[in-house]
Amino acid sequence: YYYGREVLFSVHPDIVEKLCQQCPEVLLDTLLAGLMWHSKEVENGYIAVNYYIKELYGDPKEEPNVWKQAMAALVEYGRAEMFDHPVAKRLLQVKWERFGKGYLLWLLGVHLVILAMFMVGSVENRENCAFMPLRYLTGVVSLLVLLAQIAVCARHVKEGLFSPCFLCLGLKVPSWMSDTCNLVRMVALLLIVIASFQSCGMLQYDDGSVREIVVSACHSFASLLLWFQVLQVLVLSTRLAAITFTLGRLAEQIFYNMVVVAIFVGAFATALTALQQEHFESFGSSIIFLVRVALNTQVPEMSEGFDPLGLFFMFGFCIVAVIGILNILIVQILSQFSIVARSTQSYALQHCAYICIQMESVMTLGKRNKLFYEMHFEIPVPFDHGDAGPSGGIQVIEPASVRNSSYYQPDRVLRYTGDSSPSDPWPSLSLEEDALLGAAVENLVDQGGDMVPMAL
Repeated sequence: YYYGREVLFSVHPDIVEKLCQQCPEVLLDTLLAGLMWHSKEVENGYIAVNYYIKELYGDPKEEPNVWKQAMAALVEYGRAEMFDHPVAKRLLQVKWERFGKGYLLWLLGVHLVILAMFMVGSVENRENCAFMPLRYLTGVVSLLVLLAQIAVCARHVKEGLFSPCFLCLGLKVPSWMSDTCNLVRMVALLLIVIASFQSCGMLQYDDGSVREIVVSACHSFASLLLWFQVLQVLVLSTRLAAITFTLGRLAEQIFYNMVVVAIFVGAFATALTALQQEHFESFGSSIIFLVRVALNTQVPEMSEGFDPLGLFFMFGFCIVAVIGILNILIVQILSQFSIVARSTQSYALQHCAYICIQMESVMTLGKRNKLFYEMHFEIPVPFDHGDAGPSGGIQVIEPASVRNSSYYQPDRVLRYTGDSSPSDPWPSLSLEEDALLGAAVENLVDQGGDMVPMAL
């Protein structure tokens, strides 16, 4: 396919997405395998491998939408095992090393600076007025970073880049916010801004006012979310990235189950409030009581005269919300872990690919064009010495042991050495054809006949 890939992708620009959805085996065994070439010549234990990834990399001029490129299709529609293929892995490595890792480190560096300033100024020395300048500085930096991310979201809205977000129950949001880490980071920055621009006197005195409670809640949740963001640093290591991916799957399952639990808590709290029994005088007190029952912490004793219908509701709540949902959650987590455990590295690579797409969506179109031109896909990639191949790829020197891989593909194009001439016969594919052709020529010569084309 490296000889016909330009025509293939020009006629079917969404072929990767379609194959991911309908024929993943064809994508791996045929398309990706046809975009790779291995040299037969071994030099000092290494061989040359050509990867023809121009169309998979994506020309920003032809397709400015990052989420319609081939790698985005592999992330959104493909299976994690697809990133085990050398072509997909090499594509990810090129993008990760050229811009993905750098942009992520810059973003995490800014985040760690904000975390350090917030810990010193608003957590450890919250009641010390001498640290007010540091708090204001933290708030200003957080506000600037938040505005920058809002600008990215606005650009995604303008360009029509939307993706589903599991925290928003699958609703489509600007692509930057579809990443859980980015959305949580924006919420944390907003909470820091609210907490930082408070007067020192209000922070020194705990008067129990609503404003004081809100500010304290902002400090607490901001601290929690900021430290959660540090986990993204683990993506820099493949093994540690697998752990973060597993934790993300765990958090996803817990979130969906908690949504169901919240619905049941609201339903049973409403029913018990309608009975106006002890501990259920209002909807809020009913919610608190049922949450304590679910967590089994400081549950108030119920009087002997409790209404039988209320007991029936309490029994139903314990069966459905406490026993039922908890067991369902355990089963889901075990099933997810068994799937992830089989392809831990593949899921880690898929997660890194998703981060690369997010980082590329932040870049300007000019920057993306510059990175694409620096790949020099227009230069032909040679096969062997003196044998120029097609353009649109890169050549990598790899250990000869890659020939033992199940993904190894011998050259599908038969090559013949020597000079070529229109008068020379077409090379045969087997010794049998050579023998038949020689016999036919000798027969014609013996008979003194003219040479005529002959179908074998």
